[in-house]
Amino acid sequence: MRISQDLASGILLVVIGALGVFLIKDLPMGTMFRIGPALMPTAVSAIIVVIGLVMVARAWAIASPPLQAKAIKPVAMVLLAFTAFGLLIETAGLVVSSLVLILMGAYAAEKFTWRNSIVLAVLLTAFSVLLF
Repeated sequence: MRISQDLASGILLVVIGALGVFLIKDLPMGTMFRIGPALMPTAVSAIIVVIGLVMVARAWAIASPPLQAKAIKPVAMVLLAFTAFGLLIETAGLVVSSLVLILMGAYAAEKFTWRNSIVLAVLLTAFSVLLF
């Protein structure tokens, strides 16, 4: 059986959502009147899991194109970019981590150019600094 794009995407979403629920399990959930720090991330992670399960079910019900090897690079780069941002934000700060995130994410694009990516990274980082 060939793995379809929908099946791979659904499995990835289920894993990410389940990982989110697992990583925040020790935070207090709170109540509806006094919301704790785990309520919103748990809800978002659960929604991601449900969307992933719907995609997996859809992959079995409806034929979709097979997963191609060239589609793995963009997904891996974007996941690595978010991981690098999460690891860098506390130690390197917003400017460095934003630049790394944007440049790594841009590298995932099929038509990647350093000049355009650096301009985009500088502009979006400046906007982030002004915003926060």
